[in-house]
Amino acid sequence: MTTLLMVKGHPKTAEQSFSMKGFDKFLEVYRATHPDDDVQIIDVFHDDVPEIDDDMMTGWAQLQSGIAFTDLSTAAQAKITRFNELTEQFMAADKIVLANPLWNLMIPTKVKAWIDTTVITGKTLKYTATGAVGLVSGKKLLHIQANGGIYEGNDPASRYVKDI
Repeated sequence: MTTLLMVKGHPKTAEQSFSMKGFDKFLEVYRATHPDDDVQIIDVFHDDVPEIDDDMMTGWAQLQSGIAFTDLSTAAQAKITRFNELTEQFMAADKIVLANPLWNLMIPTKVKAWIDTTVITGKTLKYTATGAVGLVSGKKLLHIQANGGIYEGNDPASRYVKDI
């Protein structure tokens, strides 16, 4: 069975957002044409998607220094656990659909927080002398984004998603 991960990156509904109209229509057609696939939806505005903050940075540093996970602060444990769950969800998905608006020439910060869970050194990428190299293969990603102008995929948000 194929797993599709749908990432809803807008707080509004299809009636209020062209990005979400595309998200909903894609989901409707996909479910009708792939009824046996496992479709998972994460709504970055309503689900718990932790941002990399002091709790997480401190927790990661403590783990690297050999401190036991159970000795981290409660906040760090909760955020790192959720962050890792989202990383594993991404890794387990065969296909990913990311739908977001173009706000101030960029993706919403909550979408960036989700993307951060997919960019993990040693797991999804590695650094070489010539730069970062992806370690994830065999996945397909569709980016749905509505714009208030004509950018032909050259707006900073689309380029960022493509680069990642």
